[in-house]
Amino acid sequence: MVERRGVGEHGMKLPGGERQRIALARSLLTRPSPLLDEPTAHLEPVNEAALHRAVDLISTECALLVIAHRYSTVQAADHIIVLNHGMVVTAGDHRELLATNDYYKALATGWFSHPSSDLRRG
Repeated sequence: MVERRGVGEHGMKLPGGERQRIALARSLLTRPSPLLDEPTAHLEPVNEAALHRAVDLISTECALLVIAHRYSTVQAADHIIVLNHGMVVTAGDHRELLATNDYYKALATGWFSHPSSDLRRG
């Protein structure tokens, strides 16, 4: 049986994570956006995993620029640009940066220490 509930005008009765998930799904399905700003910020783990799968699929057809602080999002990227106070510190893929850059390694260590957080250093 399908449960029906009012979502309100523009989905205002939905929780923030649900509204974000619907907005992301609509943008990815209708026309992939070249920019996703903190796409997983308010998603539960199961929805975050689904979004990662969708982004992986879409990224085979176009380039995506994803701004993220969550480790799970960052480590999955093909190319990472690390910023500190608006300046580029380093760039590369996750494994390369862990092996060669102390600043990125410190960020990753912080993520490992607090896996549920989205650490913002600066």
